[in-house]
Parts: sequence; C-alpha cells; structure tokens
Amino acid sequence: MHVASSNVELLKILGGNAAAPGFTVESAKTKADILKALGDSYDYGTALLNELSETTVLEPVKDSPPWLGPASHARIIWTLLAHTMDIYGQMAVYLRLNGIVPPASRGV
Repeated sequence: MHVASSNVELLKILGGNAAAPGFTVESAKTKADILKALGDSYDYGTALLNELSETTVLEPVKDSPPWLGPASHARIIWTLLAHTMDIYGQMAVYLRLNGIVPPASRGV
C-alpha cells in the first residue's frame, strides 16, 4: 500500500484529466485489495502519461513537493520509478533473508 499510495499522491501533482483511484490505505483489508490498489495506481499513472506529449513532459509542475524542489513532469515520473525500484530492492533483501528467491531472480 505504501507504493500504491505514494504513486497516487505524486501522480496527482501532474494534473491531467484522468481520475485518481479512490482507495485509501485503510480500505485495503486483503491481499486482493492491496494488489488491486497497486494495479489501479499504475493504471492511473499510465493514463496520465498518455496525456503528456514530448513537449509537455518537460514542462514544470506547479506544486512540486518541497523535498523534490522545482520539477518537470518528467522528474516526477522518474522519482516514482526510482521509488518503486528502491522498494523492490528492499523487498528482495527481505525475501532472501527469509529463504525466498525474488520473482525477478526466478525468471518469472
């Protein structure tokens, strides 16, 4: 849920016409709920990306978070990608410490 909610909150900064998913961290009670929220957050991102052109992706966003500083649409998107990779790296270590080979290492 951390990744799903982070995706949505940062993607909202991009603006756009796509409607943000309506889940909340508290609304996810089951694994299926969490996976749906994660999928919905990526679908939202895809819809917003489809609204951007080669020109508009480089334009600055109006309400960039203070911790990020001035940012273009592209920088917000890159930040989300980097965040997802960072979380995956943390999960891979957790899985390996518990004797589980991460899916990407299994060739799945």
